[in-house]
Amino acid sequence: MDSAMEDMYMGPTIPQVTLEYFLSSCLPPVDEEIFSKVYDNLKAKKVITKEGWDAMECDELEKRRADQGKESRKQRKRRKQNERRRKKEQNKEQVSQQRTPDGPGSANTPQQVDEPSQTSAGQPAATIHENDFFDPLTHCFNAVLDEANQVLVEEDHWREVLFKFRSNPRSSEATHESHKSDVYALLKESRAIKEPHAEDHESDVILPGEYRKDDNWVNQKENIRKLIGAVNHIMAYDLTRRFMFGITIEHKSTRFWFFSRSHAFVTCRVDLQKEAKQVISVILALGSATLHELGFDLTIERVFSGGISGSSLAMRTPGLYTLGTVANRDQLCHIVREHYDCKVHYRLLMKDAGSTLDDVPNLLTLLKCLKQVVKALQYMYSAGYVHRDISTRNVLYRYDVNGQISVHLCDLEYVKDVSQPREANQDVKMGTPHFIAVEVETGGYLFTSLSRSKATALHPSRALLLGSQWQNARNRQRAAGSRFVFNYLHDLESVWWIMVYTLFSKLPKGMVLEGERLKEHHAIRGQIFPHPNMSAERLLFLRDQDQRISYLDNLPNAFDSIGFLASLLGDYLQTQYELLEDKPEFPSGSCFADLHRTIFTDFLDETVYDKVVFSGGLCRVPPIPVEGPPPATRGKRKVGTEEVEKTSSSFAKEER
Repeated sequence: MDSAMEDMYMGPTIPQVTLEYFLSSCLPPVDEEIFSKVYDNLKAKKVITKEGWDAMECDELEKRRADQGKESRKQRKRRKQNERRRKKEQNKEQVSQQRTPDGPGSANTPQQVDEPSQTSAGQPAATIHENDFFDPLTHCFNAVLDEANQVLVEEDHWREVLFKFRSNPRSSEATHESHKSDVYALLKESRAIKEPHAEDHESDVILPGEYRKDDNWVNQKENIRKLIGAVNHIMAYDLTRRFMFGITIEHKSTRFWFFSRSHAFVTCRVDLQKEAKQVISVILALGSATLHELGFDLTIERVFSGGISGSSLAMRTPGLYTLGTVANRDQLCHIVREHYDCKVHYRLLMKDAGSTLDDVPNLLTLLKCLKQVVKALQYMYSAGYVHRDISTRNVLYRYDVNGQISVHLCDLEYVKDVSQPREANQDVKMGTPHFIAVEVETGGYLFTSLSRSKATALHPSRALLLGSQWQNARNRQRAAGSRFVFNYLHDLESVWWIMVYTLFSKLPKGMVLEGERLKEHHAIRGQIFPHPNMSAERLLFLRDQDQRISYLDNLPNAFDSIGFLASLLGDYLQTQYELLEDKPEFPSGSCFADLHRTIFTDFLDETVYDKVVFSGGLCRVPPIPVEGPPPATRGKRKVGTEEVEKTSSSFAKEER
């Protein structure tokens, strides 16, 4: 049952690896001679025995649990009363020690030695606190590091152990809340940017750990949840972290974790006592690692600029919206919070990044920018990646010192590696609505021979055409058992949609559209670029040459040349879709080898459009003016003195 629940919780998300793989792939190698010396020294000092860690009371805990099962009801009640009484006495002693001038733990303060309490029946108390059970393990791990330091000095090694294990909580440098774990591996020399370094900061944590006294799937799940939360908390606020380690222990079941910004994995279970030698090998490998091998990016310097000033304010955030009060608590809906995690939003700041394509001054600049975008997509193709979110706002351009246009293709949040085939689910619809490829929008392949043959026999209604095309693509995928995946041609189609969108969103500077002509222009653009829903006209604009030309004929006469260029590029994309999707090797990367080069040499070459494309300034298409009086506002406004006098006089007349 435990393994089944664990598999259901873990799932395929976090893979398990052997401890040997963990040591060889994540940590530096440890010389066998050094390991033997450290292990022998630990045995000589009785830190480790044949049964495992000498300070751990695993057998004592199991014995007390067995004795607890033999107790009668009266004995169990008497034992619990004694435990509560003993706990109150300990709390009083701790308070009295804190009030002494020397404080707890000083030389003048007598140290209390915890002894197992006895019940009236003479049996030891069966309860051992979790912290008392695992506190000796911190000292055991530090003993391994101390012996490693000593052996490294004897062997004249230049590196030394950089951290210590501690159980006390550490503070955060930022204003966010700190995250508390059961055990930490903390750097000896702090990397914190705040002075003084009197406290342990989360910037020094290289390994958080969670432990539980009992080994069951509930405790395993809780340990995993807390460990992942701690690692995510630290790495989200510290950009110098490339990866981190972790450890979870449930009674004697031990696992080591590896977390990077791209993947994570965990080792198989290791018995803390019976396989203590393997645990020592991991601690020793961590102790011999450098800062770089512990996951720190030394090319990034942590700095602190400015300070917190001003008065403190409280911001109230709205919670869940309610529809009313429920009298019966059984009618309350259960909110599954485990599947809803708060996200950290980031903002990328770039110096002199430039302007978006929404602000291009003329069509020549637009074509030059699109050429560089295709070139950037060619570089991504050579690396096996697709962008999946090409839009006017994700392309930034600026002029360099020589007056040349420099383009940045940004917002790589949805970049995906498609060079290697994977057995995965179908790609979800992703992209900006105005520029998303039609196949991505419908979620299926629309240009295969099967789709084209069925398209000729469809009802002439455009709405039915779109629905039938979408259904044909779905049926083809179900019949072939294949899945729809995003490919390189979809990014190129998005570039083409940017060109078309600009033509229908701009006018030559000084041109005026009014009345019915302006309404017709907005209606055509709304059919090709609906938001947020798709339309049949958008699909026909790409597939049907006559339909495309009829729409482009409504553009201003100054846009005839670039409109013809957009129509030719649309024909080329449609042809490539039909050719590639019928190839047996589709959608492998070899199918798209010449696409990018052909587009920026045959369609976006400056010698092709430099002398024929309209080079004048552009302005935005004006919105359709609102007919009739403007709607009344519901906002508050100030009432003038004259209005007050008129209102009071009217009331006086009514009273008369």
